[in-house]
Amino acid sequence: PIVLLSGTAPVRDWEKGALQEMNQSDMVKSVVKWSGVCYDTKRIPEYLSKAFRHAVSGRPGPVFLELPPDVLNIKVSEEEVPLPNRGNRIYKSMPDPASIEEAASLINSSEKPLLVGGSGVGFSDCDKELLDFVDKTGIPFILLNNGRGAIPDGHPLSLWDGGQMGLLTALSQADLVIVLGLRFNWLVGFGQGFPQAKVVRVDIDPTEIDRNRGSDIGLVGDIGLCLKQLNTLVEQRDHGSWLKALHNSYLPLIAGELDCRQRTTEPIHPARLVEKIREATQDNAIYIVDGGDTSYYGLVGLKAKEKSSVLATAAGLLGCLGTG
Repeated sequence: PIVLLSGTAPVRDWEKGALQEMNQSDMVKSVVKWSGVCYDTKRIPEYLSKAFRHAVSGRPGPVFLELPPDVLNIKVSEEEVPLPNRGNRIYKSMPDPASIEEAASLINSSEKPLLVGGSGVGFSDCDKELLDFVDKTGIPFILLNNGRGAIPDGHPLSLWDGGQMGLLTALSQADLVIVLGLRFNWLVGFGQGFPQAKVVRVDIDPTEIDRNRGSDIGLVGDIGLCLKQLNTLVEQRDHGSWLKALHNSYLPLIAGELDCRQRTTEPIHPARLVEKIREATQDNAIYIVDGGDTSYYGLVGLKAKEKSSVLATAAGLLGCLGTG
């Protein structure tokens, strides 16, 4: 989430041709979660509180608040300014218990389950609940975007040793895909590439549950609270044979790439460059990955030891070059 506070031309000079006069609030509406303009000095605390509440509640996102200079420069006494309540701005909801029971039943009966987590995992702050769920169910997983690192990439059930190929292979063979806080956008083929699998989706935003592909079970609510409930209902399982079959399927497909990591060439191959960086840092670093070839080999070759340790914008929808 981002809170952007912006100045503008004085209100008294609007539509006169003032310096830097433009309708900024309307310009940014398509790329922010909320935008507003404060015209009353006494209401500045109210608008600031509202901006932060919009930024962190539900699905977090950027917000824009415009504060004209002639509004900022008016002096008012403290007694005239009502201060907003400083209560908790983050409120969490839990899915319908009956739907959670249905999801647990589907998970317990699955033979080839896959868990895919997105940015919602990171924003939910559900690392413990997620690790408990994965360790108990034995389900292979891959975490993307801001969710990556909630469980380290080096976990034995993680598919990051195969990167994007590991994800696509697992999606094409799974009989159940559990999706946590991930939009079915271009990165996962809009949810159309695994018609054989049933889908359980967990998202704070109800409009995402059936977006681009219908879900067999949709759970609307906080991911951490949902996993906490599921952990009381799912069975202890071992999907070792399924994980081994996946490795046998996708590791040969990236053999050439793995070879490039070790082979000396002139100029250096991006895969080897990434490998040498890893050797130098031992993954005790925060990696920021730019676009192009760097993006692919960086995302696949680097390893996240913790949340927000591999950052990239290629997973988003706006811009893939020069974004680092």
